[in-house]
Amino acid sequence: MCPATLACVGGSCSGACPAGLALCAQQCVETSVDPRNCGTCGSACNAGQVCVAGTCSYTCPPGQTLCGGDAGPTICSNTTNDAANCGACGKACNANNAVSTCTEGACQIVVCSPGFADCNGDPSDGCEVDLQNDTNNCNRCTHGCCGGTCSSGVCQPVALVSNVSTPGNIVADATSIYWIANRDTINECATSSCTSPTVLASAQSEAIGIAVDATNVYWTNSDSGTVVECAIGGCGGSPTVLASSQEGPTGIVVDAKNAYWMDADNGMVGVCAVGGCSGAPTTLASGQYSNAIAVDALNAYWFNVHSIEACTKSSSNCSPSVLATNLPQALALVVDATSNLFWTSSDGTVMKCSAGTYCGTTLAQLASGQNNPTGIAIDALNVYWTDSSYGGNVLACAKAGCGVPTTLATDTGAIPNGIAVDSSCVYWTDTNGVMKVAKP
Repeated sequence: MCPATLACVGGSCSGACPAGLALCAQQCVETSVDPRNCGTCGSACNAGQVCVAGTCSYTCPPGQTLCGGDAGPTICSNTTNDAANCGACGKACNANNAVSTCTEGACQIVVCSPGFADCNGDPSDGCEVDLQNDTNNCNRCTHGCCGGTCSSGVCQPVALVSNVSTPGNIVADATSIYWIANRDTINECATSSCTSPTVLASAQSEAIGIAVDATNVYWTNSDSGTVVECAIGGCGGSPTVLASSQEGPTGIVVDAKNAYWMDADNGMVGVCAVGGCSGAPTTLASGQYSNAIAVDALNAYWFNVHSIEACTKSSSNCSPSVLATNLPQALALVVDATSNLFWTSSDGTVMKCSAGTYCGTTLAQLASGQNNPTGIAIDALNVYWTDSSYGGNVLACAKAGCGVPTTLATDTGAIPNGIAVDSSCVYWTDTNGVMKVAKP
């Protein structure tokens, strides 16, 4: 085959080579540096010689190194930028799954092949990670799959606990998850693996809400009208009753000092110190009818039928501030450190507003068209929720808005319910048990 600038005429290459090149043995070569055609066609240099300015020589110009020998022709190389002799003769930049170059005598990766990444920062093994199926680097470096597999760059859900009877609400801390099963049992298990859950308490009476702090797990028993706590790790099966004679306690949250709960039957927002209140909780507010409650550093927030209301946490029998009205009924409510409220609604929406502006100008819809959004959780970046229809989904959206939510688990063949997050994973309960998946 003739070079691009030549034509084959009568079985021979004919024509003119580009400027600076000569036609030698039907190839266009640079006779000033070609050791096989040094100065003129066919003038080959001896073994160990190089062609410098059309003359065979045993030395290279300043700044270049004599490289070559048995594996090929001897050449003068600038080893600071020669990808075939980078830093030293014979050290080639041939990165796997990448385009590489030589910069200042070191191989550098210019770009990885699609679907691959240089996760260890070592150019010598190129782009060593297949982001499409690496469970420790799924779709991006260091994005582990929380024990699940990585398929086409997406972490897949995995069962942490199987065969749970009627799983309910769930919370998580840095090392463990805590959930309600069969409305009468409170369980604890490590997030890393869970072959045998710890039963913190059994024979509870319609347990609904659950919360956790650094020391204890708290929950409400709606039928018996009690609010109870148990030490993380166990309390001998005998939890401490913080409050009794409540009519129907449901949602519960805690901060460093107190537990707060909604009593949907008598309309009370109750408060008790986490160490106990001698069985005499404080009424933060009355005439409030909801299951959803959240607290930040200063305030407690809740839904009162179709309005968001709030009081300072230090209040007693307060007159709540109304932050927004004429809203669909909330199913679950959370608040972040900057007083942004997020909730799931009975009309299939996931909503957000800033409590600091009384929600009026900041009421925003993050998602709509959800079949039955129930549980909700947040971290610094995202809001997560369960869509609790049969075969429902687990979804996420950036707190600032997302247009289209990210589906973390879909068509699960079960009914997802409560949801919780830690620094890396999302956990939820469904009719298959307790599931987890990596955050997006």
